[in-house]
Amino acid sequence: MCNDKRESAVLEEQRLDTLLRLAFEYDAMEETRQIMSECTGELSPKDEAICRRAYASFLRKLARLERRERRTYPLRFTARTWKVAVCMVVLLIVAVPWAIAHTDFLRVNPSRLEIKKKTGYIEVEMKEDTSVSFDVPSQWRGRYYLSYVPEGFELFDIFPEMNWVEYRNAEGKQLHFAECVKGSASAIDNKNAVYSQENIHGETAFIMDRGDSTCVIWGIGTEYFYVDAYLPKEEVLKIAEGVEFIQ
Repeated sequence: MCNDKRESAVLEEQRLDTLLRLAFEYDAMEETRQIMSECTGELSPKDEAICRRAYASFLRKLARLERRERRTYPLRFTARTWKVAVCMVVLLIVAVPWAIAHTDFLRVNPSRLEIKKKTGYIEVEMKEDTSVSFDVPSQWRGRYYLSYVPEGFELFDIFPEMNWVEYRNAEGKQLHFAECVKGSASAIDNKNAVYSQENIHGETAFIMDRGDSTCVIWGIGTEYFYVDAYLPKEEVLKIAEGVEFIQ
């Protein structure tokens, strides 16, 4: 009899939690409808990509929040959790597009090895080359970056945690650059690829010429890099050769 009462209490608590969850879902849905009704224009491809990233990020954060909540309260997915989830959605909708649209750039000079002959010795140091400068997104965390980006290409997306960046031009052609640390792995399309090798930065670079696009991959020390773009092989090699050490 006691077990029946406990099971009944548990079921009642679960039913109430479900009703509460549905109430918050409905409230969030109504808020979303109101926000959507205020959007009169169509999203650009760039904004659509930003929204997809924001939504995926929201789902991952919500899943982590739910797991943490269920460990603390095994029978409850509380109202507070859903309020936080709704706040996450609103924050992502508002903040993510603004952050991409207002990306700051830093003007940097690449580092060069400088050797000076002195009396009885030589002086060796890495110094900034003030004769060369280029723009780097302020969020970039890598040690290398593109000193050359073809005309017409503008920053479209950036993942600072992965040291990955994407540029696009008015025709929608993409240009990707990634700086990958030891232990990371990348899956790159090789459909219809013709393989070759070139020397870049004193290293052997692996090239995949896919006809309408080209990927150049090379390594330096414990890192590897790739430039993948819908551009001819010669232009992608020029971009890869322009990758400079910045810090």
